[in-house]
Amino acid sequence: MYNLAVQDDPALAMMMSPPLGLVLAAMWGMIWGSFFNVAAYRLASAALEDESETWLGSARHALRSLGRLLHPPSACPSCGHAIRWYDNVPILGWLALRGRCRDCQAPISAMYPAVEALSGLLAAAVYQRWAVELPGATPIAQIAHFLVYFYFAGALLVLSLIDAETTLLPLAITLPAIPFYFLCGRALHDISTVDALLGFLLGFGSLFLLRNGYRLVTGREGLGGGDEMLVGMVGALLGWRALPVTLFFGATLGTLVSVPSILLARRREPAQEGEPALRHVEVPFGPFLATAAMVYLLFGKDLQRALESWVIG
Repeated sequence: MYNLAVQDDPALAMMMSPPLGLVLAAMWGMIWGSFFNVAAYRLASAALEDESETWLGSARHALRSLGRLLHPPSACPSCGHAIRWYDNVPILGWLALRGRCRDCQAPISAMYPAVEALSGLLAAAVYQRWAVELPGATPIAQIAHFLVYFYFAGALLVLSLIDAETTLLPLAITLPAIPFYFLCGRALHDISTVDALLGFLLGFGSLFLLRNGYRLVTGREGLGGGDEMLVGMVGALLGWRALPVTLFFGATLGTLVSVPSILLARRREPAQEGEPALRHVEVPFGPFLATAAMVYLLFGKDLQRALESWVIG
């Protein structure tokens, strides 16, 4: 099942074995965390500029915006000076600068090193689950699983950052990600093609019907179109079995976090005239769906076994 290597390479096997593999995975994650920061910032700006009135127009705008990921080079948003390579070293660069631009001394958000650290932790968790705990896998298979699932986790992280900032889930990520992760899943052979197709169709279709049904009944938008694309992406890689955990846990977590936060904010500030009712407040759902998908990615088999034991018992 995991015979992706022509022959075993002792050096490669050592590199993928703990503790060296864990350290390398965390470093890899932190390096990519710098890119995730850039992707979230630039694609969020591009999504806010989208004035297309059709889904097709939005898709074209989103795909054109991918060029922003590579150009121009990173620069300070305050003074415009290019960021030196040694200032871009994950976490350490921010600490060495004491959170300020080297040229103009403008503050640099602590969100940047936080995302880099979180990316490193995600990489370490994916390594543990999909490299160390992968039975019978060759080093090549371990690397393939680690890379696919780490970049999947990175896509979820970037989408969460953008949605939290803009309440948008840009097609620039989800549109190419759905076929990409579907094809990657075929190379990994963790689930069948039928499971992946059902995962996409059920994930996308269920939220598509829910969103349009709610709008038809109430005349208001209940979900954004990006949510159905996000869940479709999850199903395309992880299969239909990931959907109950993603949707149920995502909705539960979203309710437990967002409702108390809104109530606390309204308690601190006097109610404004014309302020919408609690049920009409717009809350970004993407971060909660992404968190639930990550839970399934890391603990899905344990959750399935626990559910089966509960049902049988």
